Amino acid sequence: MRIRIGARGSRLAVAQAMEVAGMLEKHYPGIAMDIVRIRTSGDRIDRDPWILGEPGVFTKEIDLELLRGSIDLAVHSLKDVPTSIHEDLVIAAITPRISRREALIPGSMDSIEKIPSGSVIGTSSMRRISHLLYHRRDISVRRIRGNIDTRIGKIGSGIDAIILAEAGLLRIGYRDYIAIKPEIITPQAGQGALAVVAKRESQAARIASVLDDPISRFEADIERGILRSIGAGCRAPLGVTAIHSGSSTRVILSMISPDYDSRLYIDEIFEGWNAREIANDIMRKFESMGGYGLAREWARKLEGGSIDGDL
Repeated sequence: MRIRIGARGSRLAVAQAMEVAGMLEKHYPGIAMDIVRIRTSGDRIDRDPWILGEPGVFTKEIDLELLRGSIDLAVHSLKDVPTSIHEDLVIAAITPRISRREALIPGSMDSIEKIPSGSVIGTSSMRRISHLLYHRRDISVRRIRGNIDTRIGKIGSGIDAIILAEAGLLRIGYRDYIAIKPEIITPQAGQGALAVVAKRESQAARIASVLDDPISRFEADIERGILRSIGAGCRAPLGVTAIHSGSSTRVILSMISPDYDSRLYIDEIFEGWNAREIANDIMRKFESMGGYGLAREWARKLEGGSIDGDL
């Protein structure tokens, strides 16, 4: 039997697909694995960066190939997967999260606090940009695109440092960075975990389900439940992460105001395993702190295109 695994064609996406293939081969040594590279809308876009925040921009073409039957499994970064997927598909497994944190490159920068005043930091994420400028208004941010190697290559050419997800760097073996605490730049929901998607009730879904990690699934249910309740999809610059340890779960939620002057910040610890109750409790706090109004402010700003090219 052969399992065809679909993924984007970037170095990181292929590494993620091979990671899943390797885990499956340990459980099913008799099954052959093929990696199928698929180009997505996110790979082709080279204009308004906010289009990159639309739900499914990096996943929908791959999921369409699943529905057509040309592949058996899709491997996505969980943070790229919309909170609502096609009814005929299922997230068969969420793999163990290797890191949820952001990373500052190069590591010689030491920390966000020690970035020299006037430095130019490269990133494309409005969540990262807004958190960075909230903490350091004395630096500037330039939007950059491309794969990990392309972004790293921009350092020294008008860019002093960049911010990327630590998980991606770990997966390609890159180590010259400083990890950023989630209290400073709060990660995106699902960051660091992989989603293995399959047709609902298919043999491939049953095969992939052996990789499902209960801790990562629980954390993701909280994070994605919060995102779903807000209705912000992937476009709002919202950071939310659930960190389960022992019998308790710490949930951090952070959203910066559109002028970067204030922050809505929630940091709570919960007991038990009821992801829905935890998400609902966070949402009650979010609402009481004016979170929905803040999300609407961001929606107006993004829809109005009122954000400058370089910040």
